[in-house]
Amino acid sequence: MFNEWYARDTSKKIRAVVKAKGMAGKRLSHLPPYGYIMGDEENWIIDDETGPVVKEIFALCLSGLGPTKIANILTAKNIPTPGTINYRRYGNKQGYCPQAPCKWIYQTVINILERVEYLGHTVNFKTTKKSYKSKKVIINGDDKRMVFKNTHPALIDQDTFDRVQVIRQGKCRHTKIGSVGLFSGLLFCADCGSKMYHHRGSGIKESYEYYTCAGYSKRVNPCTTHHISVKNLKILVAADLRRVTHFAAEHEREFITMMVSCSMREQKRALVEMQKELDTSQSRYNELDNIIQHLYEDKIKGQLTDERFAKLSAGYEAEQKGLEETIKELSEQISQKTDKTINIDRFMKLVKKHTSFEELTPTLLNTFIEKILVHEVEVDAEGQKRQKIEIVYNFIGSVELPKEAYHGETGEAIELPKREKRKKSA
Repeated sequence: MFNEWYARDTSKKIRAVVKAKGMAGKRLSHLPPYGYIMGDEENWIIDDETGPVVKEIFALCLSGLGPTKIANILTAKNIPTPGTINYRRYGNKQGYCPQAPCKWIYQTVINILERVEYLGHTVNFKTTKKSYKSKKVIINGDDKRMVFKNTHPALIDQDTFDRVQVIRQGKCRHTKIGSVGLFSGLLFCADCGSKMYHHRGSGIKESYEYYTCAGYSKRVNPCTTHHISVKNLKILVAADLRRVTHFAAEHEREFITMMVSCSMREQKRALVEMQKELDTSQSRYNELDNIIQHLYEDKIKGQLTDERFAKLSAGYEAEQKGLEETIKELSEQISQKTDKTINIDRFMKLVKKHTSFEELTPTLLNTFIEKILVHEVEVDAEGQKRQKIEIVYNFIGSVELPKEAYHGETGEAIELPKREKRKKSA
């Protein structure tokens, strides 16, 4: 019994010391993550051997490859795994496999892609245990973790990290021949919101590849095919991307003013709709409170049987519980919508970094585009088929440029007359 008390008290003291150290911003991990080495005064510095590997992993993910594909590429290059590096440098055998020191697995790649430390931040209290008797490690949520920013050099910039997390949330579907489509993970049906499936097989020529609505393919909703060829997609997306980037680079002031104005209008419209729905839900919630109260009064007076009361109250309480979740969700959305503003500066950095491009690549698409909405084909009175796509860009959303910014079918931007006049007068 005394031994038990001693172990318990020692555990409490150690936990208190660790908590105080973690709350003060000091690192709780005794080993730096893969990509860093220990420098002077226990500071992390970028490792010349493993740092480029981390950057390559993020670049491969940004190009559209999944964790398994990335792991296979690293294995083929005979790059030592994090477990092998830790064993060779520190003698730590955890994660080390002597039979396959360069055999990467997908879970190792996922752990690297999700590590906030590569942004230059220190993260404490990532795991915990119920008691000193338990060996089971519990992963803490974001609400229990402490993040201290800019404590060491960053390996990955914020834009790349955020885009990779978005890519990781949606799985890309491989075709029958094992390839991933150029637009996979970016295309969505404009009508039902389903993903678009990439169709390509050994018997289909590359020039005849196409996408269709997943909702139509699975017959889960009454949607249409929304058939669009990859060839047309490349032409439309490349033209629009060139127009937007060229216009943003050549007419930065007009572009920023236009984006801010559109954002404010869209934000105001969305807030009005959400607030209206929230008021309706809140009103119904209060109404149910009064109904349930009257049910109790009728039951006490003997005007309502126990069975009838239980049935009615259960139905109303279930509806009220659903309204609680709706009200909470709407309140959070309104709060986020109020705090959220478009980040034009981050988009302009991308424009200046990618001033021109010859062809579309998965990396380029994932860098600039959040998603692409495909509408159904429409036939006009003359029998001409037309199909509209809506491109939602990262940080700024959809962009509608003035007609003066277009020149022919090539999508090249030209100088705006008003801007030209101002230049001459100046």
